Amino acid sequence: MRGIRRYFERLDGKLDIVVTGVETDKFDPKAEPGEVSPYVDRIRQQLAKSKSLSTRISWAGNVEQDEFASILSHAQFLFHPTLLDAGTLATVEAAGFGVPTLSNDYPPMRYYEQRFKLGISFFDGTDERTIALALKDAETRLPELKRRLPGSADLAQFSLDNLAPSLWKLVRQHVQ
Repeated sequence: MRGIRRYFERLDGKLDIVVTGVETDKFDPKAEPGEVSPYVDRIRQQLAKSKSLSTRISWAGNVEQDEFASILSHAQFLFHPTLLDAGTLATVEAAGFGVPTLSNDYPPMRYYEQRFKLGISFFDGTDERTIALALKDAETRLPELKRRLPGSADLAQFSLDNLAPSLWKLVRQHVQ
């Protein structure tokens, strides 16, 4: 949150943020108080204290696939500040919509970049200054970032129809 706040307030960031994901709407300071973890409560307090954070971040929460596709297809870029998980294939979906990805730099995301050649822009998600600068850089270099995206033919090679034969070959090798 501090990196995003710095982007809005110190770097005059122009782009608003829409957050999606399971239970992310619990972070919304305007949501019903209810039972939340101390971590969620701390984030809510940060959001409530900052006009830029509370007005420029929308909390969509868990959305259906068609709504997610609509949100993603209208985005300037996919911002993925997650510090650690198994990575997100939303980066591939974003590329399919012509939307570049800005991601914290960690091994699963490096793998997706290497495997799918998505033109991901990486940043250090543990440093608020770096986060703010990465957001501002992405905002100002959007045309260049879009040119780095793979084409639809490049992405089509990863379709289920194209990958199924090699997947079944691998399964047959290990299941007799």
